[in-house]
Amino acid sequence: MITLGPGTPSDGFSGVETAEGAIAGSLTYDRAFMDRAPDLRVIARTGIGVDTVDIDEATRRGIAVCNAPDAP
Repeated sequence: MITLGPGTPSDGFSGVETAEGAIAGSLTYDRAFMDRAPDLRVIARTGIGVDTVDIDEATRRGIAVCNAPDAP
């Protein structure tokens, strides 16, 4: 599990190579990100939206995407 958000290196890739889960801030989780994280199985957004996640690509790879719809 890796937590990504404020203070994460700007490329968003540091440490994701072996992560199976990402607790996600507002970085972009696109094909390039997922290419670097071949073991990724879940992206859990800490906010209400998932607009920074490439849902089609995640679905194609079998990566679950969830959010916190009641987040403040």
